[in-house]
Amino acid sequence: MAGTDWKQRAACAEHPDLDWFDTDCQLEAAVTICRSCPVQTDCLAYAVEHSQYDGIWGGLWGRRLLKQIRGGRGRP
Repeated sequence: MAGTDWKQRAACAEHPDLDWFDTDCQLEAAVTICRSCPVQTDCLAYAVEHSQYDGIWGGLWGRRLLKQIRGGRGRP
């Protein structure tokens, strides 16, 4: 089970001005920050484990995140 101590080291913690969950967020800027994050793998693992399908997690957004979670198979 993925803990949450990684959140303190997350790059997004330094960018409270971006909305990581709204579909109208600054998606390109948010994904760029996320992809350079030192805890990207922990973040994605947390999203998968906790069925987080909305927002940006581990550098992925929306359908790409669902595709990653599903691994190319049916519903999660």
